Amino acid sequence: MYTKNNAVEFVKELQIKLGNSAKLVDSFESIDYIFYCFIDSGTDRFSIYSNFPRKYDNKDPLQEIFYVVYSYFIAGSCKIYDLETLSKERRGVGTLGLKYFEKYICLFYKNKLQKITGNLIYHPIRYKDMSKDEVFYKLKNFYQKNGYSVVMNLDTIEHKNPYIEKLL
Repeated sequence: MYTKNNAVEFVKELQIKLGNSAKLVDSFESIDYIFYCFIDSGTDRFSIYSNFPRKYDNKDPLQEIFYVVYSYFIAGSCKIYDLETLSKERRGVGTLGLKYFEKYICLFYKNKLQKITGNLIYHPIRYKDMSKDEVFYKLKNFYQKNGYSVVMNLDTIEHKNPYIEKLL
């Protein structure tokens, strides 16, 4: 089990696992867990790994708990294409990862960006109990209720986080 005391080994193992294109860009801690953030230069994938526990123990202490695929600069905006939470039984982890990612982008690229836009994509496997229309309607209501501006497209929900808009 990796802990804060053996964080160096954790990062070394991750670097081996992820390969040369993944670069460690940041880390943060909760009370009990450590989180390491990587950017893969080949795929624009921002991922967070942690010793965060999972219900389905696959004996691998290097758990990827979050990733988002994005592009930095599209006419001065950061487009977030998708969010996947691998620890599905721990529902708050994906939200934690996305908030951290947005803050990270704002801190390091604030002078180059005018907006961050998220695009949620319907995943038939993740939402197997609901149709695309049901999922989009539910998500649209959720985002609007929380102050996001929302645009419904045929295949995605485009949304802008008001907190991020204030930071930029």
